[in-house]
Amino acid sequence: MRTFRVVAVIGAIAGLAALTGTAVPAGASGPALPPPSSMAATGDSFTQTFNTGSPSCASFASCSWSTGTVVNSHYQRLRALNPALTGNATNAAQLGAPISAFVTQVGTIAPSHPDYVTVLFGGEICLASTTASQFASRFRAGMDALFAASPSSHVLVASIWNYESIRDAALANNPSATWPICGSYFTASPADRALLMNRVADYNAVLETECATYANCLFDGYALFHHVWSPAEVSTVDNFHPSVAGEEMMSQVLYDAGYTWAITPANKDACKDDGWKSVVTSQGQSFKNQGECVRYVTSG
Repeated sequence: MRTFRVVAVIGAIAGLAALTGTAVPAGASGPALPPPSSMAATGDSFTQTFNTGSPSCASFASCSWSTGTVVNSHYQRLRALNPALTGNATNAAQLGAPISAFVTQVGTIAPSHPDYVTVLFGGEICLASTTASQFASRFRAGMDALFAASPSSHVLVASIWNYESIRDAALANNPSATWPICGSYFTASPADRALLMNRVADYNAVLETECATYANCLFDGYALFHHVWSPAEVSTVDNFHPSVAGEEMMSQVLYDAGYTWAITPANKDACKDDGWKSVVTSQGQSFKNQGECVRYVTSG
């Protein structure tokens, strides 16, 4: 057994929950970790960004929910906690990338050993009839390659968005909306769209199950899938990709559902008034109470 994988047993109810909207914890907040000093993003056009409709996004990745500098991305949020992250974010996501591209993207980021990696591949529905087992094996290939080269990385895996919610939002904004991209879903019959949403559920169940087998992987708890898109969050350019507001939303939803980032206490005062709850040791361990926090500071 590979050292970077752990055994996990996941109930088969996950796929049904994703499809039917059965209550699944959306805020799957992970353990408290020190803010990263480096990060990388993998995925498709939802992470690289495309067709936002904003001139400020001429450089696509600048508006990315993960590494962008124009929006309040994970990079911007984490840089505020750890200035050492400045300039140390890589966006390896590619327009139209299927899950099979994951392992290739990992090859470009793993040698730099990023502390934090985001993963979002959702365009498979538009691209190919990939089976759930194929999706799983290709996801594992990327994860295995990442942890083989960079075992200390912590990974946030986002659930695939709800295509039907995006379609509803686009039509609410423009009842005559057309879809130059991914028309295979958006212009399909209700019955065919239901079948494709079944596939989304299967893929999300794979992401949840497979992520749980890696010690340093956190699934978002279906947070992105369960988000109800507003018309403002969908680009009017192609009625599919996130607008700038959509990228901002994705950053917020996935940040809330992701890891708990905390800093080490600078002095005893940082432990007071429940401050001990939001700080960690240099190894990323949370404190049990204020006294333990104070002892950590005073012991040097």
